[in-house]
Amino acid sequence: MKKYHIYNHSSENMPELKEASIDFLFTDPPWNIGVKFGKRIDYHVDNRYKKLICKVIKEIKRVIKPTGICLVEVPEKVSFKGKSQELKKKYIMWFKSHGFFYIGSEKLIYKCDTGFKGKITPLAKWKKEKPKNAFSEEVFLLIFSKNKLIKKKKLKKEKSYTSLAKEGHPCPSNKKLIKNILNVYFKKNMNVLDPFMGTANIGIEVLKKGGVFWGYEIVKDYFYIAKRKFMRLDKN
Repeated sequence: MKKYHIYNHSSENMPELKEASIDFLFTDPPWNIGVKFGKRIDYHVDNRYKKLICKVIKEIKRVIKPTGICLVEVPEKVSFKGKSQELKKKYIMWFKSHGFFYIGSEKLIYKCDTGFKGKITPLAKWKKEKPKNAFSEEVFLLIFSKNKLIKKKKLKKEKSYTSLAKEGHPCPSNKKLIKNILNVYFKKNMNVLDPFMGTANIGIEVLKKGGVFWGYEIVKDYFYIAKRKFMRLDKN
């Protein structure tokens, strides 16, 4: 049985996945703050961004199992071109509007990110500094499920996480965080989905732990980097 399934198209539509087939989802979606992903700029006007994310959430609801868990990594606040948004609140509202229960959140601290041209600003300084291009130092793992009885699990405590530009990607998922999450939530043979795969740091760790990975990435360069990583893992 093939252990990874990756696709170079938008996760707004995931026809390759059957209904209620995914055990666990972990993703770091685009934050709408102008980061350059290949030839794409991560910025849409509010309604277009909401429409994009909500289409993905609708598909997630279709493919996640009734007892499945979704972890979504977003900052408390973002600002682009002087316009500030409370991204954490928006994601909670969007998931709940699609029938998910909000189980809770885990607070993370990000100290630097070489792929981001703006500032990483603590919330305590946000009001005073009024940053034009920024995201809050306080980033959260939001936990959702279709089952309200699912309980939040505690991650190993880390002082902070760093996301460094690597393999051409401006902000790949932090490997220490991925391992921390999988150690707590993952069980062998789980089907794991990342609808915003990037260069597949999550997928590689899933395979190493004996899971099956499903990933979607719209940027061709990142998709082929991910594909090469899986091929190297196959050879080993």
